[in-house]
Order: sequence, then C-alpha cells, then structure tokens
Amino acid sequence: MKKILVFFVATFLVIAVVILVGRFSGRHLINSGTVTNKILQELNDPKWGVRQIGIKEILFNPVFLEEAKIKQKIIVLSQKEGKVYQKIREKYESSVEGAPDGEAYGEYYIDLLDAVGKLRDPKTISFLVDSLEFGPGVARSLSELGDVAIPALIEKCHQGDEDERWWCLKALGLFYKQTLSSDFKSQIKSTILKAVEDSSERIRTRATGILKEIE
Repeated sequence: MKKILVFFVATFLVIAVVILVGRFSGRHLINSGTVTNKILQELNDPKWGVRQIGIKEILFNPVFLEEAKIKQKIIVLSQKEGKVYQKIREKYESSVEGAPDGEAYGEYYIDLLDAVGKLRDPKTISFLVDSLEFGPGVARSLSELGDVAIPALIEKCHQGDEDERWWCLKALGLFYKQTLSSDFKSQIKSTILKAVEDSSERIRTRATGILKEIE
C-alpha cells in the first residue's frame, strides 16, 4: 500500500513539473517573439492545413493565447471560418462530411473551436453558437462565458434549423443549472416550453427531457 502511495505521489509530481516547465517555456518563447511570429504566420496562411498547425501549437501550450496578437487573430479567424462553415452546411445539407476534404476540415474546425473556447471572449459567442452541433464541449465553452451568451442562444433556438435548435436547447438546459438571475431563468424556461410545441418530434422530445431535468 505504501509503495502504491509513493508511486502516485511521484507520478503527480512529475506531471506537475511537466506542466510548470511547459508554461515557463511557453512564456519564454512568447518573450523571445520567435515562436509567436511563426504561429502568426501559420494562422495567416491561406491554406487551412497550415493554419491548423499553428492552432495545434497553441493547444499544446495555451499560454500563447495570452499574447494579444495571437488572441486577436484567433477571434478574427473564428469569424471567417464561421462564415465558411455556414456555407458548407447550406451546400452539403448541414454537414461538413460531404464536402471536399470534409472530414479533415472538420478536424481543423474542431481544433479552432477548442482554441476559441480557451479564450473565453464574448466576441466569439456567435461563432460558438453557430457551431454547437460539434458537441457538448462547445456548450460548455458558452456556459463558461456566463449569461452574456444567453440572448444569442435563445435567438438561435427560435430561428435555427432543426439540428441547431436541438443543440441550443441542450446548451440552455446546461445554463439553467447555473446561478442566473430569475429573469434569465424565466427566459430560458419560456424558450424550452415553446420548443415542447415545435413541429419537429425530435425537438419536442429534447425539450420535454430538459424540462424534466430542470424542474
């Protein structure tokens, strides 16, 4: 038992040291500017495959998001890619899989979503709301932004297509469980109640399930 305890403590210390060294190295590289400039060049590249390399470097060491230029570039990139993705959805029936290089582009888009989520910047709300179908991680990113994201979610619940409405309802259910003002809770519940009468059975079922969770 004692050996097992020593093993776990040693493992924890090694992980802690790796994290600390990684963050220190990241800050050192930011201060030097060399890697920062390299990442910026990659993020500005016309080929999304190259941009993905830069994003993966950021995800490997998120300390780079503390650099104002990189943070701003990620925000601008999210706005640009959000429009591209919406066009793909319209052309290929709400999916990137049917598009040329769709699966690979989807992986790039998910990496971008991950980086955007780490920013916790209100300027990215629209991008995140439009990308909810990429999974619960996007909803969590929105919930970490707080009640400032709720109006956009409610609007999408009313105006989005079936997939978008389904994911918005799921996100609103997550928000409702947080500490919110009575006004926001009332707006969320009203939106969910309206969805119970949606023309789509899938939406009605989702809304009914959420009501049971929050009541």
